[in-house]
Amino acid sequence: MAKAYLVGAGIASLSAAALLIREGGFAGGDITILEAQDRTGGSLDAAGDPETGYTMRGGRMFELHFECTYDLLRSIPSLDDPGRSVTDDTFAFHEDFAWNDKARLVDATGRPVDTRSMGFSERDRLDLVTCVATPESRLDGKRISDCFAPEFFTTNFWYMWCTTFAFEPWHSAIEFRRYLNRFVHLFKTFDTMSGIYRTRFNQYDSIVRPLQAWLKNNGVTFSLNTTVTDVELADTEGTTATAAADPGPPGAGTAAPPAPGGCMTAGMAIPRGEHPSILVGPGQPAAEATGPGPAAPPWRLFEPSRSLDTALVRLPPGAVAGEHGDTGPAGSADALLIVIEGAGFLRIPDARAPRAPGDRTAEVRAPTAAPSWARTRCSGCPGARPGP
Repeated sequence: MAKAYLVGAGIASLSAAALLIREGGFAGGDITILEAQDRTGGSLDAAGDPETGYTMRGGRMFELHFECTYDLLRSIPSLDDPGRSVTDDTFAFHEDFAWNDKARLVDATGRPVDTRSMGFSERDRLDLVTCVATPESRLDGKRISDCFAPEFFTTNFWYMWCTTFAFEPWHSAIEFRRYLNRFVHLFKTFDTMSGIYRTRFNQYDSIVRPLQAWLKNNGVTFSLNTTVTDVELADTEGTTATAAADPGPPGAGTAAPPAPGGCMTAGMAIPRGEHPSILVGPGQPAAEATGPGPAAPPWRLFEPSRSLDTALVRLPPGAVAGEHGDTGPAGSADALLIVIEGAGFLRIPDARAPRAPGDRTAEVRAPTAAPSWARTRCSGCPGARPGP
């Protein structure tokens, strides 16, 4: 069975993982979600306490016709009531606490404005119809202000619309047209916002946490503090990622202390096919061994043209990883090698060591004083821990 690796633990990856299980027949154990932060949720994250305060980067307004969202969450149990889905919980909350704004707009004196009228002139109505009916190809490069008279931007409609959807007159006319077509059915309740739905709690607690709990119960792996720095693509007509590399969190992989001025990185790789995957870091782009035996692809640390800190070396069964080529004065080097899948041999000085999944090999060779290039390279190594 294929394995899925999803980069980022925001709502897109969480939804994709759930649908792969529900619709794609994936086993949860064949799905891994990689996230650079120490929490899931992406822009729907939320954290804090009464003492230190709270932070929440985003919230989304729903309405009755968010069909795809409701379809997904209909199969996710609510954390408060596992007998009810997140969708059912959202609908129930709307029934109990429907949105009904009493002061959609206020004037300069703080008094509520009567917003039962949109404030349109006949020209505004004609311009709206024209905008909605115009093909996007003919709106390319135009601003909203190019399609409406200045008076349009003083109507009740514009004040309510721009504060709801964060539009400005200089924004794209195409995007404005898309929103008009998508939410035109809300016009009749726009003054009270009664057509808008909200989750019972913030969307991290009401959507992200239930989704994450359901995915974990189904065996999905979450790898936090994991930054993907390199992706290998298959040599086919389509776009298929076959491997990814991650240098790991700062200070990880301390099987041996870092060399002075050097750095120690940890890493992971996404395996492809039956070939073992060995991650070396820092290093060159991925290399392929031609077959079993002593011939092996060399790897080099601190390559000047290399901006990433990890590389994948693909080894057929029985092949070995060659010794790295030294760079810099006195051959300063320091690396961590991790075998992710398969088995093979690592050629080290005076030995040929077998390597199996989970094996970690720390290699540290340092001069008495770190050269300037090593100090410079280390200071910018993502995921690296500088030496003393």
